[in-house]
Amino acid sequence: MKTNFKQIFLAAAAALFLLVSCKKEHTGQDGSGNSYTYANGGNPKTEKIARATWIPEGKEMRLLLYNSGNANDGVELYLETAGPNFSAIPEGTFTNAPDNVAFRSAILYYNDGDESYTVSNIGRKITIAKDGNNYKINFEFTSSMGLVQGSYNGPVERAQ
Repeated sequence: MKTNFKQIFLAAAAALFLLVSCKKEHTGQDGSGNSYTYANGGNPKTEKIARATWIPEGKEMRLLLYNSGNANDGVELYLETAGPNFSAIPEGTFTNAPDNVAFRSAILYYNDGDESYTVSNIGRKITIAKDGNNYKINFEFTSSMGLVQGSYNGPVERAQ
């Protein structure tokens, strides 16, 4: 009887050890923090970001952050470089001030594809950092729908 108890106890201890020591890899896709909020006429609305892609177009680059609830909605961010063409997503903090890389404009897609463009004379900022295979993106701009703020942490696929 003691032998059976010892075996059961050791098996339970081993199972507990495996559960505690196994750690799930964080891919940034759990949805926490992957969202954007816009003023929405005084009734702020927060939307989840499902995924991100980037499109290099010579000296311009687009970052597309897709809404998880509606494929027609999301945020499109435009960067422009005075240097060589974009071959990778740049890291750093970028504003609308003329510099080597500038955050030129953005579009908020809402209400099943309606468009709200950046207000040109109001500042905007985007911060991009790479962490392994993931990117941490924080952005802020003002559109005709008011202030738009958001963040995304996860992989960014290059569009074909």
